[in-house]
Amino acid sequence: MCIRIRHVDLAVQPVLYDPPSVSILVRRDANPRTAVAEIGALLSDLDAPAADEGALFCFCGDTIPLPPEYRAVPHAGRRDDHRQVILRGA
Repeated sequence: MCIRIRHVDLAVQPVLYDPPSVSILVRRDANPRTAVAEIGALLSDLDAPAADEGALFCFCGDTIPLPPEYRAVPHAGRRDDHRQVILRGA
């Protein structure tokens, strides 16, 4: 099952991974640039393939469709500080 990006009303974090739904949850009011950077970092922490200039990738190598408001935002493929992923319900 491929990772999907969903907009939700999160109280604390702008972006987090929800393992049961295999979804990256993005707070509705998150800054697009911040959200895309956090999505890329989270995918990196989950060992998904590195992003290229135009796409983010799922574990299986398929492209993850970005919401329209995020498509024009450049993103980095890997994160240097290796921040720990906080899993919902963990």
